[in-house]
Amino acid sequence: MNIDNNENIIGERIKRFRSYTLNMNQRQFAEALGIQPSTLSGYEKGNIVPSTDVLLKIASTYNISLDWLFGLSNDSIHFSNLGEVISAILQISDLNELRFEVDRNKPDIESGENRWYCALKFYGKDDDHKHNGDLCSFLDSLYEHRSDFESYFESLESYEQWKKSIVDYYSDLPVSQTQHENLDYDARIAKRNALLDSSKKKKK
Repeated sequence: MNIDNNENIIGERIKRFRSYTLNMNQRQFAEALGIQPSTLSGYEKGNIVPSTDVLLKIASTYNISLDWLFGLSNDSIHFSNLGEVISAILQISDLNELRFEVDRNKPDIESGENRWYCALKFYGKDDDHKHNGDLCSFLDSLYEHRSDFESYFESLESYEQWKKSIVDYYSDLPVSQTQHENLDYDARIAKRNALLDSSKKKKK
């Protein structure tokens, strides 16, 4: 069954998610789904319609919204519990194009001026992580729009329209997952020692 290209939104989004978000080739993703690479290729080209079971497996395994897969929403992730939120943060932590530091403050005695907090800090000028600046620009814009919305200067319709437009604007910037090495004990210790030596030299 050959699907018209305009109707192959599911295949296009599967391909986009596989290659940009997961940084997997077709063989790797097909193996994860329990299907043949040729079948996955057929999905992505629009020659085969994915079964309901396959779509549900993608959605449940990778916490992807079915509405996004079907092209009904630009929000690829849908959160229903805190575990899913934490999973998304862990995925962001493993992206090649972004890097955040965790800023923590947990005083023994909390006061109004000294509160317990944790913050994810992105540095806008980071040559090793090319999308940090883009994310900082987005967060600047979010700060303004959310403040205006919560103080009733901006309508819900306007706020939702801004959210849609900002997602569309940044959708053409791909990201990829870091492929971590599975090191044995000796290799890990050697890399750790090399990192410590490099850190000591920088401090001198």
